[in-house]
Amino acid sequence: MAEETAKKTNRALEQLKQLRSERAEENKKKAERQKEQNRLQKAVLDALGDGERTVPEIAEAAGIDNQTALWWVTALRKYNKVETAGKRGDYPTYRRK
Repeated sequence: MAEETAKKTNRALEQLKQLRSERAEENKKKAERQKEQNRLQKAVLDALGDGERTVPEIAEAAGIDNQTALWWVTALRKYNKVETAGKRGDYPTYRRK
């Protein structure tokens, strides 16, 4: 009985090892994507600092394009890390929460 259990465990471990090997490249790409997303989020939050900024100002300070900055501000608002602060000209301003 113990021998049967050991065989099943070894078989399962081999399958897991094979699966990890097959998905190694995919997992590496996912990790790289996550790292880039973390970098962009930090850049946007750092660009906001303690003040209020418009999307174009955030984009310039973070070194990204306006569309990416707007996407990140929208996402960060959704997760309550950024809030609308007011308006400057035709642009709303944002600040960290």
